[in-house]
Amino acid sequence: MMKKEEEEEQQQQEEEKQQQQEEKEGEGEGEGEGGQRVGTVCERMTQNFGLQHLSSSHFLQENLNASTEVGDTAKQYLENGLLVPDHVITRLMVSELETRNTKHWLLDGFPRTLVQAEALDRICDVDLVISLNIPFETLKDCLSR
Repeated sequence: MMKKEEEEEQQQQEEEKQQQQEEKEGEGEGEGEGGQRVGTVCERMTQNFGLQHLSSSHFLQENLNASTEVGDTAKQYLENGLLVPDHVITRLMVSELETRNTKHWLLDGFPRTLVQAEALDRICDVDLVISLNIPFETLKDCLSR
């Protein structure tokens, strides 16, 4: 009986170390609107529920680096200090989602607008939507660090 308790305690310590490491790795990256560490939250959710983490910013960066047609179109907007428009992001994400229809996924950063949500609705049935509501004081504290 004592050995089982020791194993459970050791497993808990290892999980805490892993969580601390993930938080440390997440610092300064994956920050979403308002400064929350969306990437870290999404990674935890995908690990706990066996989902694929599909990040619009990750796919956009991949396409920019690979100089794809979508990446080059997005680059024109970004170089002029503009947001990448709905039709470009939607095209990017729809293309990615069509190749991943065999596994459940968690979307990160998409959809952000009604136009994007309507496009998503046309290609798939959404099971669940999670909205992270961060209190203003928490956002202020995070951004002031």
